[in-house]
Amino acid sequence: MTQNEIEDFEKFETLKYGKENDLWIEDFYALGNFGLVGGHEHTLVLNTTNKTVYKSNNLINSRYLVSNVIEKVQIHNKLFPETKYKIIGFTGIDNGESQTPHIEVVLKQTYIPNLIKAEPFEINLFMENISFRQTTPESYVNDNYLVFDLFPRNVLKDNKGNLYVVDAEFRDIKKLKEEEEENNKETDRNNKISSLGEALNSVKISDLNIPMYLTKEHKKNSENIMSYTNSIDYSKIDWNKEIERQKINAIDN
Repeated sequence: MTQNEIEDFEKFETLKYGKENDLWIEDFYALGNFGLVGGHEHTLVLNTTNKTVYKSNNLINSRYLVSNVIEKVQIHNKLFPETKYKIIGFTGIDNGESQTPHIEVVLKQTYIPNLIKAEPFEINLFMENISFRQTTPESYVNDNYLVFDLFPRNVLKDNKGNLYVVDAEFRDIKKLKEEEEENNKETDRNNKISSLGEALNSVKISDLNIPMYLTKEHKKNSENIMSYTNSIDYSKIDWNKEIERQKINAIDN
């Protein structure tokens, strides 16, 4: 299978899986009551009743593969469980049997108010403290994962200095090496069907049970964030001001 054939295959299979498993979302915007500023990858809506931001991922940063988005979420949740994502379904446009559908993956994440952008040096120190080394100003790597796109808009902080990685890009080092070795080989359709099915089925699995922290600093930051989040009185949040803050946080300056 060529790359384009794999993309089309995953989109058709995801459409089918979403509709058969009650995971197809017809109206993404109905999930929230406020629109937020997103990037080129995500469309965002905020639901102030359940304190949740919903993100519709258009696959552009994941080589247009649904399986890569699912893998990204799994790695995010391992490394940053305090800002974990949950995939709640899929949305897009069903173009019929003869034309590839437009597919987006819908995620949800607890919205944490009163945060501001972290400074680059704070992000660098944080990532080094959790066992990563810097390779570019916004990219870090350890033996298992490459983490990048760590711009200040994607790493926020509270008034106590705790850092929140709310969005990032990830690559599994082992998988990257395997893909390099397979570049000149024909992709086996049966293997692709099996791996996509496994990825889609994982969407139904519940949240992480026990976080796996890399260092003591990693664990401390995560626990501080969870404690802070649990202490928030959302009834006192001025959501109009909070939305203005989010707009500022979402834009690089």
